[in-house]
Amino acid sequence: MDTVPGKKILIVEDSRLQAQIAADILSRHGYMIEIALTAEETLKKASGPECPDLILMDIDLGEGMDGTTLSRRIQQVKDIPIVFLTAISTREAVEQVRSVTRYGYVLKGAPEHVLVSTVEMALKLHEALSLAQMYRRIVEGSLTEVYIFHPGTLKFLAVNRGARENLGYTEEELLDMNILHLMPEFDGESFRALLAPLQQGEKEKIVFDTIHRRKDGSLYPVEAHLQLFGHGKDGIGVAFILDLTEHRKMEEKLRQQGEFLQSLLAALPVGIFIIDPASHRIEEANLEAAAMIGAAPEEIAGRSCWEFFPQSAGKCPITTSNEEIDRSERLLRRKDGREILVLKTVKRLRTDSGEKLVETFIDISERKYLEEELYRLSITDPLTGAYNRRYFLEMLEREIERKQRTEHSLALIMFDLDHFKSINDRFGHAAGDRVLKSLVTAFKERLRKTDCLARWGGEEFVILLPDTTAAGAASLAEELRHRLSQMEIPGVGHVTASFGVTGYCSGDTVETIIQRVDSMLYRAKENGRNCVCACQ
Repeated sequence: MDTVPGKKILIVEDSRLQAQIAADILSRHGYMIEIALTAEETLKKASGPECPDLILMDIDLGEGMDGTTLSRRIQQVKDIPIVFLTAISTREAVEQVRSVTRYGYVLKGAPEHVLVSTVEMALKLHEALSLAQMYRRIVEGSLTEVYIFHPGTLKFLAVNRGARENLGYTEEELLDMNILHLMPEFDGESFRALLAPLQQGEKEKIVFDTIHRRKDGSLYPVEAHLQLFGHGKDGIGVAFILDLTEHRKMEEKLRQQGEFLQSLLAALPVGIFIIDPASHRIEEANLEAAAMIGAAPEEIAGRSCWEFFPQSAGKCPITTSNEEIDRSERLLRRKDGREILVLKTVKRLRTDSGEKLVETFIDISERKYLEEELYRLSITDPLTGAYNRRYFLEMLEREIERKQRTEHSLALIMFDLDHFKSINDRFGHAAGDRVLKSLVTAFKERLRKTDCLARWGGEEFVILLPDTTAAGAASLAEELRHRLSQMEIPGVGHVTASFGVTGYCSGDTVETIIQRVDSMLYRAKENGRNCVCACQ
């Protein structure tokens, strides 16, 4: 799991049991957990010096407590991401969540990976939003004059504080002006000719010296750096203006800030697409997305997002169902054709140039593999690869419940290697282990996928046979006994086993059917071993 060690989660829930269930899940994935059962306790923890990194809050906290109201009070104190726990996912519930948090919700009782993935994505989204806010503060607080303008009308779209203070204009005054008001050496025709190499893609940046005019009419020499970002009508122009009297200092500061911003952007932990909602064409892709796909950002721009998410082709909950946000697990198709599993979130973004879709995704394929591998290890015997006793009992209980609802048959085989201790004594424990592994391998080849072969303990094994009568199980046991006796095991030779067989009887429980098959195995041993004893 791609969690960050030391992240603290505060679970707010009026049910101690529900809170502990969520706490146990998140603790297993490396998070530090605290639980709050009251609003007062929650506010104290959220506003304290060691506040949580994320709050997982029940939206319905019971009498006298309202999750949405409590969330608003918390957000007035600290900027802490809040993910809601809810038992329902109606439109009204979703709208209630959206009214107070941008980090979404998770249904109570959802699978473990859904809860953990939602928490992980919320933490990453909060990190990305914090970075974006920091970028805005860096630009606004920069001593360098920064002007953002429309390349067609040349009107200002934004002007940072450094420029406003140097020029003597207010922000409102500047937004009613264009760049020609500040550059008396240019008229519209000459300035557009200056922009032409940028618009035609011949140059990435143009640097030139000119004169700026302040509100009081005074002039000062500047070095102007012009760039265009985006294409066509959606592009924007940016002018970085350096007062030549502080040229050297400003140039060094700009270089350092540029390198810092590039490092931060390169380190963003999620892939990002900016998508046109009408055509579903990708307008921009960040470096993380490009790396996950195995292509350069310019190879991705202009292509349909459905080329990379073919399972979603023609289906977009955001545009077809008018949803604000969509989160799901999807297969991302790489350039080489290989597919990886990602957690994808799509959200609307309203900009001055129109609505966009922001699609973020993180690679969870390795985590999924590890989850599946951990689950496999938790249900199998590490030596033989057969299922372990705990898993077998779970499957037996499930099959007994199914048998009680239907007319399907059910049988068990329990078998024990004959004189296994003497094998270990004569040939060593490594040889004994080889016998056990050879037996399991040979028997698995004969059994069905629905059958459950488990190591009961030591050299004793048990087989669960759904949809099988006692007679059918006895016939299979005899076949397995014969197959084992004919096997030549390297370093050991031939071995035999004793088999007990029984079928399900009305009223059977896990304990009674296990006891009966065990008694049949004991009878087979009393009958001289290397034989099968069966009963209904």
